[in-house]
Amino acid sequence: MNKYLELHLENIIIPDNYKKIVSETGEWSYEEATIFIAFDLIIIETARGTNYECVINPYNDESEDMKELNNIVENNGYGVNGYGWEDYFFDYLQKNYSDFSSKVGSYSESDTCGIYVMDSLEDYTELLGIISKGIRSLLS
Repeated sequence: MNKYLELHLENIIIPDNYKKIVSETGEWSYEEATIFIAFDLIIIETARGTNYECVINPYNDESEDMKELNNIVENNGYGVNGYGWEDYFFDYLQKNYSDFSSKVGSYSESDTCGIYVMDSLEDYTELLGIISKGIRSLLS
């Protein structure tokens, strides 16, 4: 069984004092390095406001489980890189969560896919749930 079937990023505990951490250090981050090393969760303060991000690094996880996900993404017509993952998630958002998709922004590079919402921890939790469902749907 692919370990990514158990992905539930929305259940990550973000500490109550994360805003203080962000103001003092510039960011709060949770790197799920023990199991899901392809996903980094980051909260940073920008000139536009608080940026709640999920960064997907498909090349950080060299496991067979991630290779399977990358193969599925590629077999569905997306590139196995940051841009391809971004395209997949935005297509998934539009198809399944079109009302929410207007809240979501992205920035990607060849190696990484960054997906974010601004100024709302509640929207962030919802986004993380959607990302997790999108990953699990690839494997179903």
